[in-house]
Amino acid sequence: GKFGVASMPISIETFFGKADVMDEIVQFMSDENLSGFLGIMFKCMEGDHLRRQLVLCGVFPLQELVDFVRGPEYHLDLEEIHPVKLMTPDLALSVRYFIQHNPKPSRKQIAPMLSAFFEGHQSVGSDSLQ
Repeated sequence: GKFGVASMPISIETFFGKADVMDEIVQFMSDENLSGFLGIMFKCMEGDHLRRQLVLCGVFPLQELVDFVRGPEYHLDLEEIHPVKLMTPDLALSVRYFIQHNPKPSRKQIAPMLSAFFEGHQSVGSDSLQ
């Protein structure tokens, strides 16, 4: 299956503050022919510090993927956050939000990491979603 990784030069709070954002995400995944997963990387400056956040959106339960990206070999130092005002219940998508405390890994590192996960989990996000 095809998955996507998008990059946004804003914060999770700004992006998910929009009213119809979940509809937009579902529509984007459909338009891009993504078979069930989208990672969205957010970055913004806070003073002189680069702040990174990561959102995982999938049409399958995300726990296995979360455990994978939190693996010690990746050093992302992810802290899960539960932004209450962002929790739009959308039955079509599971969504998990993280602060990425190690700002060094960018899309260039994270996209291959996600590829590695999906290569090892062909069934996730492919057969069940067609």
